[in-house]
Amino acid sequence: MDSNVTSALISIGLPKNYGWVALAASSTYFLNVYQMINVSKARKRAGIPYPKTYCEDKENKAGHIFNCAQRAHLNTLESVPYVLFGILFSGLFFPRLAASLGAVWTFGRVIYTMGYTTGDPSKRLYGFFQSIAFLTIGGLSAYSSVQLILDQA
Repeated sequence: MDSNVTSALISIGLPKNYGWVALAASSTYFLNVYQMINVSKARKRAGIPYPKTYCEDKENKAGHIFNCAQRAHLNTLESVPYVLFGILFSGLFFPRLAASLGAVWTFGRVIYTMGYTTGDPSKRLYGFFQSIAFLTIGGLSAYSSVQLILDQA
């Protein structure tokens, strides 16, 4: 390994409690696996062949549940890059807060998924609190960015 790279790696210091940040970020992996399994089971029950993304038969109740499971998963995939960046970056400045927000977001996504995949999309709102965590993670990330700029000025 190049000595400059080694020096850079050694000089990076992580704040105390950053392990919790890493754990919160890692939880998104398990969330994704849970949702993938959920979608696969719903696909099988509904008899939806690959590569179809959604069931188009409005009379197929199992197909409707598959659509809800698929949408819950895709909605998570749409937001997880922002959440991961926000948790990992703001965790450098506020590790316990960032880790807590990440845990709330992941737990909320599980509740959201469970509610959505009942077949009644309005039940996804049971996990609404994850939206508050999502917005707070974004705000904390922006605040951390401003602090970094001010500290280096």
